[in-house]
Amino acid sequence: MKKTIALIIFCLVIAVNSFSQTEEITESQYWLQFKMANEQSFKSSKRITTKEVYQGEKSSYTREIIEEFLNSGNRRYIEIKKENNRTTKVELILIGKTYYCRINEDLWKQSEQWCGPMTLSTMPEPKTSKLTVEETKVNGQTVKFYQKYNTYINEYFSTKDKEGITYFHDKFWVDNKGFMIRREWEFGLIEPKKVFETRVTVYEYNIKDLKIEAPKIASGKN
Repeated sequence: MKKTIALIIFCLVIAVNSFSQTEEITESQYWLQFKMANEQSFKSSKRITTKEVYQGEKSSYTREIIEEFLNSGNRRYIEIKKENNRTTKVELILIGKTYYCRINEDLWKQSEQWCGPMTLSTMPEPKTSKLTVEETKVNGQTVKFYQKYNTYINEYFSTKDKEGITYFHDKFWVDNKGFMIRREWEFGLIEPKKVFETRVTVYEYNIKDLKIEAPKIASGKN
């Protein structure tokens, strides 16, 4: 009986250790999995909700972005940004190859190209970089959890001669069907510890009654 109990305990320990084992991966492996999970997500209708908080030297803001996609290709984008006691709302709808856009409560306008905000950011070569993957549980299901933790020489802020290394921590989770279900990232200073920006993105799939239709356009006549 004691041998049986000991064997059961040993098997449980092995199972836990193998389940929680962390494996180091390369940069190319990391981004390949990220790309594949994003491509897989377009096989289903979905809603992507992103919440971002930024606390910089000269400005701070919060931003919420909601993106909705249908299998037909129709798409809706809503961005609400709060900065300096001012709220700006941008809405875009794509039907076929036609874009419809409006800012705040303005009238909808039709466009042949993307008419919303565009951001482009670049990062220098990291001082150190560690990328890993492991299996974990989210809401009772087994998922793959990817992490990338980079450090950089502080080149971003006026206090760089007094403060140390900056970091960028990127994380995403992929379910057992290969769908992206969550992404988080954080940017800040390591010492003294200071977080400048956080972003959390949640993916929802096969949403019932999700409709994306063209808005009414003003005729321009008096």
